[in-house]
Amino acid sequence: MKYKRIILLILITLIYFGNYHICQYFYPGDSQDSINDWYNLKMANYNIVIVLSIYLASLKPTKDDLINIIEFFTMSVLSSIIISNIIDRLFFDSRFYEWNDLFIIIGAIIISLFESRKRWLNVK
Repeated sequence: MKYKRIILLILITLIYFGNYHICQYFYPGDSQDSINDWYNLKMANYNIVIVLSIYLASLKPTKDDLINIIEFFTMSVLSSIIISNIIDRLFFDSRFYEWNDLFIIIGAIIISLFESRKRWLNVK
């Protein structure tokens, strides 16, 4: 399947960014059991993201240059946002995305676009 890698990237991105909403949908209550189940589902979603990422890395790379560039762009943005989230949690004790994270997200997208464009021009 030609687009298996792209589909996996989209799935990884959706699960990672939709994790909170997925957990809220299945466990919206405030009881202790609901909170424990919510947290367990959140950890299960992260495990799914890790397994899918490892599976994606094990797949044979495609020869299609456009797919490679889309993969590069998506993984660059996703990894930048995940790294900024880890830095926020470790050094600033921030558990949520805040307005200043918008600068990091926009910067990651712009830098990834420039790098993807450079790769695209080198392919042509």
